[in-house]
Amino acid sequence: MPYYAVSEGVRPGIYNSWGECEQQVSRFPGAHFRKFSTREEAEDYMSDPIEVPDRILRQARLARSFEFTDDDFAVCYTDGSCKRSKGNAAGVGVWFGPRHVANISEPIPPPSTNNKAELLAVLYAIHAANEAGLVRLEIRSDSWYVINSCSVWIKKWRRNNWQTSNYNGYSKDVENQDEIRAIDEALSLITVRFVDLRKQLLSFSALLSVKMPFYAVLRGVNPGIFSSWQECEPQVSRFSRNEYRKFSTRQDAENYLNEQGSQVTVNNRILMELLQIVKDLVRKVHVLESSHEAVRGVPQCPCPPTVKFSTLEMCHLLSVSRKELKEITLRGEGRLSQMLMDYFPGNADKRRAETDIMSVEPPSKILKPDLVVREPESLVASGERSTYEKPKIPPRILEEARKAKVSDFTFTPDGFAICYTDGSCITHLQISGVGVWFGHDHVANISEPLPVPGTSNRAELTAVLYAIHVAKEAGLSKLEVRTDSTYTKNCVTVWLPNWKVNNWQTTANKDVLNQNEIRAIDEAFNYVEVKFKWIRAHSKEEGNEAADRLARLGVAKSMRNSES
Repeated sequence: MPYYAVSEGVRPGIYNSWGECEQQVSRFPGAHFRKFSTREEAEDYMSDPIEVPDRILRQARLARSFEFTDDDFAVCYTDGSCKRSKGNAAGVGVWFGPRHVANISEPIPPPSTNNKAELLAVLYAIHAANEAGLVRLEIRSDSWYVINSCSVWIKKWRRNNWQTSNYNGYSKDVENQDEIRAIDEALSLITVRFVDLRKQLLSFSALLSVKMPFYAVLRGVNPGIFSSWQECEPQVSRFSRNEYRKFSTRQDAENYLNEQGSQVTVNNRILMELLQIVKDLVRKVHVLESSHEAVRGVPQCPCPPTVKFSTLEMCHLLSVSRKELKEITLRGEGRLSQMLMDYFPGNADKRRAETDIMSVEPPSKILKPDLVVREPESLVASGERSTYEKPKIPPRILEEARKAKVSDFTFTPDGFAICYTDGSCITHLQISGVGVWFGHDHVANISEPLPVPGTSNRAELTAVLYAIHVAKEAGLSKLEVRTDSTYTKNCVTVWLPNWKVNNWQTTANKDVLNQNEIRAIDEAFNYVEVKFKWIRAHSKEEGNEAADRLARLGVAKSMRNSES
């Protein structure tokens, strides 16, 4: 004798015939019922809803950090296992990260199947994410059945009253219906997307079968070896006198850099010495100019101008062509010093150009009229954008930085202290935070919220600004900022000079975005010598991951501040 269990209908209960059951479900939208051969099975079905174990939810509430994708989806991996040889014993697994407090390893009562275990793992993961306060979750699974059930078929089943597609007038109940309907209800709690790991493995296998090119950048923003044109292009596209080559093997690329790199290093050192000599000269000219103006009663300029020269301005200052300037750098410092002494009149045989020019002629006869030199803000013409709203540096950041010792930092072989920066933002809430990581439990590490509204790019730039000011307060003179933001690196190393010349307008004559942060960083360059290194996001590099966690903690602080 069949038994019909109606869980959702006019009158839920157990009925002995189809006629009685039909009256409860035929005109009831969203009716849910099942047929059983024994009354015991029907009663178990009615009294045994799927529940998530309390210990899973309790552990999830203790979670503080997760791995996120670039578009702010928390990442987890799910799987299910079933041993038919051992009485259909089954279990589920959910993994959020190494030794993560929300990781799940749970048995499920028999009888069970592998597909049921896979579905329960997804259900547990969604509820754990919801209890942890997440709003977006990316579930990565190797189960084709689970991904299609939860993201493709579930909509059709819901419309068809949880029946499979009707072929030739025949349909049947959806298998594992209880688990799937529980997942369908849980999907209303947070935003969930599914990733098929099998497709990623196939794509990776295809990549391995292709011979990969290597791009060796000899002269560029970041010289080195890159495995794709997308990585190489930003290093050379806007770098004058770039030099790079494409090779079929990494060994050939390394040989090319080793053979040519020594000469480039020498040339770059000479060019840097050239720039430093000219900067020193202009500063001394400024001192002399101030003394002449003091005699005439002209108000004194409070500080010497910050001097930055393009290749064109350098050629103009030395009255040489680009080709001649290149020859100067190749011939060495001796030739450069002689040209500088020939350029500045008076007692050239008794002084060196880089150390003493006190007998130089009045500045108006030396500096070219169109030489671009940035004056202090108070002296800029009123038609230019002379002021901007400086981002405020939290005092507690500077106080902590003063406690750091130079020996507490990690340095590159050329003496640059290393730090990692990152920014994070919940886009739809415009809540953001910044993270700066100098080392394990370092006193100068930063995790700070930013004012609302915020953006990811603004947070990335602010993190760099905070890092430079921390380095200054800690007594550092050189800093290497490592960031995974291509936008940030290009802003301060590639686009910045053009924006300054163009009065902080883009080539499309629009205001530069995040101008306050960029201009503050440009000003901070006067305090510390900074170089930037781009690193791939979520590449398991310890410093990048640590900065990312600090930035997300900053977001959490911002959320708490907004709630209070």
